[in-house]
Amino acid sequence: MESTKLAELAKGLMAQRALSADDAHERATHAFDAGFWSGLAPALTISRDASPTSCAGTHFAPDALAAKFEQRGYFEAKDAVAPSAMAALLAAVEELRAADWPAVFMYVYDQAWLVTRVPAVHHFLQSQLGDGYRQAALLWTHYLATTRGLTGWTPHCDGHERDVRRMSLWLPVSEATIENGCMYVVPRDFAKPGLAARTSTSQLEPAELMDLLRHARSLPASPGTVLGWGYDVMHWGSAVSGDGTPRVSMAVEMLGEGTEPKKSEQPLVDPAAPLPTLEERLEMICGSIRVYAGREPLVGTRYMPVV
Repeated sequence: MESTKLAELAKGLMAQRALSADDAHERATHAFDAGFWSGLAPALTISRDASPTSCAGTHFAPDALAAKFEQRGYFEAKDAVAPSAMAALLAAVEELRAADWPAVFMYVYDQAWLVTRVPAVHHFLQSQLGDGYRQAALLWTHYLATTRGLTGWTPHCDGHERDVRRMSLWLPVSEATIENGCMYVVPRDFAKPGLAARTSTSQLEPAELMDLLRHARSLPASPGTVLGWGYDVMHWGSAVSGDGTPRVSMAVEMLGEGTEPKKSEQPLVDPAAPLPTLEERLEMICGSIRVYAGREPLVGTRYMPVV
């Protein structure tokens, strides 16, 4: 009986979030208007020729990162991006939310693309994925409020097996702390063989879960840090204690040179080419909402019509 009531409540909540035809038309009109987005975040730009050096932080040592990534399956590049760029993106996310747009629409702005193109990050990705690596069309912006017990996405692997030609990047837009739900990873060299093939903790035995808990590593990170991991590395967003500020972060995926993309990963974006057009950005944003609606259904229900 209780589960039936919860299901009815959830269904009603979803219905309340759905856009009417008039609302959808109005949203679509705004979406293709660069002036509308600029009005929300005047400090950010929408162009095709913006330079990634404007978002560059302190250069990091790629060789040290490469060695750690090979062994542990993840890396932390501190101060890779200018904190000022992340602060401007954070302000934009808050403006988007205030205007009732999902945080993922942050990707209409140049800076959301430039922060993963800064020279140091670009050169590191080239060294790991090949000169012809590409960014997948899947994008997301996570917004974890300060509600006690709220969590990020559940423990999972992004792929079914180790794939050295694919990498996920995760950037804190606000301070990510143990208190507000920072990321946790299980290093590759501590994971049992075959872990990624099951992709979810629901498929693990109790003893295996205990082993994961013992070997998990927290990754608190400041804006300007770039975190990355292979598709075979289990990771998750932890629970919020109720203190501090919301945890805002952005996530993108990179494919190695010559890697065959899945349908949901297309169109691929060349990081060395001019930035995507506004129309192309909107296509990828809406495609990502379709893909990730299962993880954040209220976002998917409300904004699926904006296509």
